[in-house]
Amino acid sequence: MIACFYLKGTKYCLDPTDFYTDWKTTSDWIQGKGALELIKGTGRLSNIESSRYRWHLKAQTTLTFDDKGDQKETSTKEYSGEYASSMRSFLSNKSEQERNA
Repeated sequence: MIACFYLKGTKYCLDPTDFYTDWKTTSDWIQGKGALELIKGTGRLSNIESSRYRWHLKAQTTLTFDDKGDQKETSTKEYSGEYASSMRSFLSNKSEQERNA
């Protein structure tokens, strides 16, 4: 069962069994699928909207040098949208040490 609702004029559709996808993001496996609207007096068939871009990633790498000329690289990655839920699912089976590696 998929739950769709309007909040401040924006339609949200979510799968209540999906533990990894943020509620403001529609699970990728239901995007583009048909939906029967259960609104009194209607019964219209519509499609659940699909995201134009499902893979959102911001990456930043910083290089610092010490007095000896050695360098240290620090990378930060930020996932959002459907990509974030995919990564949460992947990382959920890892230990804390594996997640931070």
